[in-house]
Amino acid sequence: MSAELPGRVRWWFLPASIRQMVEQNPTYAWAVLFSVLSAGLGLGREAFFVGLLGLSANNDQLQLYLSVIYTVSLLGDPIRLASMNLLQRGGLRTLLPSVIVVAVVSAAVVTAWFALLSPKSSLAVLVGSGIAGGANLLVVTLLVHRQRYGHFLLAHVVSVGANIVIFAGILVWWVFIRHDFTPYVMGVVCSVPVFQLVALWLIPTQRPSAAPDEHPARMRDGLRQIGLHAVGSVGGQAAQVLIRGGLGVLLPGALSVFALLARLTDTIRVVFLEPYLGSRMALWAGGQGRVPRLLAGHQFSFDTLGAIVVASAMLIPLPTPSLPSVAVRLVVLMFLGLYLTSCVRSVYSFVNSHRTPGALIRRLGVAELGLTGVGIGLFMIGALPMMLLVWLFYIVRGAVQLLLLKLAESASVSVPSGEPRPVP
Repeated sequence: MSAELPGRVRWWFLPASIRQMVEQNPTYAWAVLFSVLSAGLGLGREAFFVGLLGLSANNDQLQLYLSVIYTVSLLGDPIRLASMNLLQRGGLRTLLPSVIVVAVVSAAVVTAWFALLSPKSSLAVLVGSGIAGGANLLVVTLLVHRQRYGHFLLAHVVSVGANIVIFAGILVWWVFIRHDFTPYVMGVVCSVPVFQLVALWLIPTQRPSAAPDEHPARMRDGLRQIGLHAVGSVGGQAAQVLIRGGLGVLLPGALSVFALLARLTDTIRVVFLEPYLGSRMALWAGGQGRVPRLLAGHQFSFDTLGAIVVASAMLIPLPTPSLPSVAVRLVVLMFLGLYLTSCVRSVYSFVNSHRTPGALIRRLGVAELGLTGVGIGLFMIGALPMMLLVWLFYIVRGAVQLLLLKLAESASVSVPSGEPRPVP
C-alpha cells in the first residue's frame, strides 16, 4: 500500500483548512478513506435493518440488544482519556486491571437493567451483548496503546473494520441463510470486539527507550482516573436524554430531525476528527507537534467566545413552532456545536496525551455537573423554549469547556505563529 496515494487525490470537496491537514499527512488521508468506507457501510447496515424488518417489533427487539452494547460502550471516551494518562506512567499491566473491572461492572449493571426492562428478551443474547460492550472498552484501551506507540494506521483499520465485518456477515446471511436474522446478526456483532482484541494484540509495539515514571499506576489509580473522566462526560449524555425527551413532545418530526442531524454530526466527527487525533497521538505523547490552527479553540479570545454564545442565543425564541423553523435552528446550533466540541476534543486530547492535568479534569467535571443540573432544571420547568436546551448543551457547554482550557493554557498547548509544521 502506497502511503502517498491518498495525498494525490484532489480533495476538492473539503474546506481548504481541512484539505491541507489531509494532504500534508498521507497516513491521515488513508485513515479518512477507511473511515468513509466504514461509515458508509454502517449507514447501509441501518438502512438494511429498516428495509428488512420495517418499523416493527422485531426491529425494536434487535435495537434493544444493540442498545446494550451501545450503552456499555458509552464509557469508551473516559477510558480513552484515562488510558492516555495512565500509559505515561507504565504499560498495559498497570492499566488493564482497572479497565477490566470497569468493563465487567458496567456490563453486568447494564445487562441486568435491560433484562428487567424487557423480561421477554433472550437472556443469552442480552448477556452476549453485555460482554461485547465490555470487550469494546478493552478494545479502546488497546487501540490507544497501539496508537501511542506508533501503529496508528493498522490500529485504525482494526477499529473501523467493525462495520466492514458486520456488513459482510449480513451479506452472508442474505445469500446463504435467510432465517433467524436477529440471533445471527447479534452473534456477528458480539464476535467483532473479540476479533478486534486479537488483531490489536498481534500488532507489534516497541516501548520507547525512556523509562516510565518510577511510581507506576495501581488499580485504584486507574479506577480513579476513569471515574474523573466519566464525570466529565455526563453533560453529553444528559443532553441526549433531555433534548430527545423534549423534542419528542414538541411537534411531530422534530425528534426525527434531531436524530438525523446527531447521526450526521457523529459521522463527520468519526470520519475526520477521530482519525486525525489518533494519527497525532504518538507525536504528541513524545512532546512534539502542535494543535493545528483550525482546531486551536483554546486560543479564541474572551470576546470571540462571548460573541458566539450571544449570537447563537438569538435562535432560542420559537414563538410559533413549525418543523422548518425547528430544523433550521437545529442545523445551525448543532453544527456550530460540532465545531466547538471538535476544538475541545483536539486540545484536550493533546494535553492528556503527554501529561495528566488533574486540576483541569476536575474543573471540567464540575462544569459538566453544573450544566447538567441547569439543564435538568430547565427541562422540569417545561414552559421554556426547547431550543434553550439545545443552545445550553451544544453552544454554552462547548464555550465553557474552551474557556477552562484557555485558562489552563500553557506553552505546551500553544500554536506557534505561521502554519503548523507538517509531520511525517
